[in-house]
Amino acid sequence: MNPEAQKAYLVSTRALEAGRPLFKVMLALAGILMVRFLVALGTLPAFRPSTVLLAAASASFLLVKTCKTRDLLHPVRVFGALWCFCLALASMHLLPLISDWNYLMWSCVLTALVSFIGGFWLARQFWDRRRASLGATPGEELPASSFLPHRKTLITAALCLAVGTAVLAYEYSLIGEIPILSENMDAARMELFGAAGTGNPAFDTLSIKLIHPFVEFTKYGVFLALIVLFQKKAKSRKVVLLTILLIMLGTLTYASQGGRGMIVEIAVAGVVFFHYLHRRIRLIECGTAVLALFLFIGLLGSLRVKASESAPLFQRALSMTALPEGEFWDGVAFGYMTLTESFEVFYRLTDDLQTMQRPSAGFLFYGLHRFLPRSNLQEVAFNLYSGETITPTFLGEFYADYGYWGVLLGPLVLGGFYGWAYSRGGNRNAIYWIYVRALLTKMLIFFAYVSLFSQYLSWILDLLFMYLLIRRLSAEKAQLFASLASTTGQPCLLEVE
Repeated sequence: MNPEAQKAYLVSTRALEAGRPLFKVMLALAGILMVRFLVALGTLPAFRPSTVLLAAASASFLLVKTCKTRDLLHPVRVFGALWCFCLALASMHLLPLISDWNYLMWSCVLTALVSFIGGFWLARQFWDRRRASLGATPGEELPASSFLPHRKTLITAALCLAVGTAVLAYEYSLIGEIPILSENMDAARMELFGAAGTGNPAFDTLSIKLIHPFVEFTKYGVFLALIVLFQKKAKSRKVVLLTILLIMLGTLTYASQGGRGMIVEIAVAGVVFFHYLHRRIRLIECGTAVLALFLFIGLLGSLRVKASESAPLFQRALSMTALPEGEFWDGVAFGYMTLTESFEVFYRLTDDLQTMQRPSAGFLFYGLHRFLPRSNLQEVAFNLYSGETITPTFLGEFYADYGYWGVLLGPLVLGGFYGWAYSRGGNRNAIYWIYVRALLTKMLIFFAYVSLFSQYLSWILDLLFMYLLIRRLSAEKAQLFASLASTTGQPCLLEVE
C-alpha cells in the first residue's frame, strides 16, 4: 500500500471510529421508537419508568467500553447486565406472581449490585498494584507451552466420561428409570436428589452421597474435550471428530439427569472456553446465544411442568397473563417466570422472616449442614409458599442471617473474590484459571436464581478435581519441555503431542 492510500485508509478508519458512538446512540433511539410504536399498537404492554431505567442500565453494562480490550465476559459486566435485566423484567409485571415491591426490597437488590462492583474494584486495584510492583504484565495470548496435549487429554476425557456414566447407571438402577426418559421427569429426578427436603429418604444415605460426586466426572470429560476443541493448536480431522463425539456423548449423559441447569452449565463453560482460548465473542453473538438459551430454558421447562404437573403456580399464572396463546408464548412465560420468581421469593421473605421464629442454626453455607448445624432457607420457603416458589436469589441467606448488613457486605466479599480470581488469569497454569473463570461465570449467572456457593459443595470438588486433571496433563508436557531444553541447552519452542 502506497503512502497516500495508507493515509486515506487511516483517515477513513478514524472517521469510522469517531462516528461509531453516534451510530450506537441513533440505533438505541431507533429501538426505543420501535418499542414505543409496538406499545401504541397494543402488541407490547406499557412499560413503567423503572423498566426503562433498568433496561438502559443492563444495556450500559454490555455496551460501555471501560478499557482498551472490552471483555464481554467480565464478571462485573455479566452480573450487572443480567441482574438489571431480571429486575427490568420483574418490574414489567407480565405475570401476576410479581408483587409491588417496597423500598426495602429495591434497596437490597440495588445495594447488592453496587457492593459487588465495589468489592471487585477493590480486589483488582490491590492485585494489579501488587503485580505491577513485581514487574509482571498480564498477557492476552496464551503461550504454546500452556496448551494441553491432544491425545492424553482426550484419553483422560474418555476415562472421566466412563467413570461418571458408571455411577449414573448405578443411581438410575436405584430409582428404576432414567429421569429424562421418564413420563414424570420432575418426580424421577427429585426422588434421588430432591430439593428443599423433598427427596426420597431411602436414597439419602452416606454411601450415595460419597459416590455421587463422581457423577461430575462426566462433565469434567466434556470440559477437557472443549479445551482441546477451542485451544489455538493445530488439530487433525480425526482429533476434531473424536472431540465433538466426546462432547456430545458427555452432554447427553450428564443432561439425562433431567435438569436444565446441567445443560446451562456445559453451555456456559463452552462459551467461556471459546472466548478465552479461541477468540473473543462479539456482542451480537452473545445476544443471540442468550436469547436462544432463554427460549430453550423456557420451552423445555414449560413442556416438563405440563407433563409432570409439578408447577400449579405456573398454570395459574398462564391463565391470567396478557401474553398470546401458543406453545412458544408459554415457553416465553416460563422463561420470564424463571428469571423473576426468585426475586419475588426474596421480597416475600424480607417480610415473613421478621415475624416467623427462625431456626437456631444459620442459613448461610447450608451445603455444610452435615458437618455444621445449618438450616435450609429453600425448605423454609417451600413450607411458607406451598412449594410453588422456593429460591430467594443469592441474597436470601445473607439477609436471613444478617439483615441489611448481610446484603451490603456479602456481595462485597463475593465481588472481592471474583476480582481476585479474575486477576489470576496469567500465563502460569493459564488453562486452569480459564476453567476457574468458567466455573465462576456459571455461579454468577445463577445469582439471580439461587446461591450455589451456599446450597452446594460440588463447586469445591469441581475446583479440586479439575485442578488435579489439568495439572497432571500440564505437568507431563512441562517435563517433556524441560527435558528437551536441558538436552539442547536452549529453551524448547516445539509443541509436544
